[in-house]
Amino acid sequence: MFHFYQSGYVMIHTHPAATADYHRLFLDHLRPALIERLHDNTECFLVEDREDPASSIYDTFEAMPTSRWEFMLMDADDPCIPGFDPPWFYRGTVECNRMHMMVQSDFYLCLHPSIGFRRVRSLLADPAFMGLPPAMSIETDIDGNESWTVKFHHGTGIGWQGLSPDSARNYFLAVLEDTLDVFRAARIFSRDYRDATAFRSLRTVLRTAFEAM
Repeated sequence: MFHFYQSGYVMIHTHPAATADYHRLFLDHLRPALIERLHDNTECFLVEDREDPASSIYDTFEAMPTSRWEFMLMDADDPCIPGFDPPWFYRGTVECNRMHMMVQSDFYLCLHPSIGFRRVRSLLADPAFMGLPPAMSIETDIDGNESWTVKFHHGTGIGWQGLSPDSARNYFLAVLEDTLDVFRAARIFSRDYRDATAFRSLRTVLRTAFEAM
């Protein structure tokens, strides 16, 4: 049974049974897999409403019933505190409809200006990201200290037809592993922004996680 909503001249519909399946996938399979994988992780932690994890799930009114689960990973040692230099963090979105399951990844790499713009430019201009290049912004804290934030984006998906919860879980965890590699490399590089080897290692894992298709 479809539920119809009318807004102006646009009529849109949802399918409660379909979106309920997506919600179960998020809450009963993907979220527990994420929490289990992060259990012994020292690089980052999951930011969520532990009392109401379903609050991060949204149903959207599109051509077909679609549900999205949004979550955030932050650095364990330096969580994002308003008014201070932002650390690196990750925003993930898992989208499900009857066509596919998509995983959208946004990684915000926050760097101290002492890194030098030449290195930042090498990330922005890296051919691996051609077609979906990273974007740079400049952040300033309450004391006037400046940091450079480079945002990387990547999206990947798998067909919904015949997709089992275990297959969805494994696909999701494979994307997550690339993200955890970036967290580890970013933390090592932050110890010494002059370390050329650490920078090359960071660039390598960024290419793996966010290379344009």
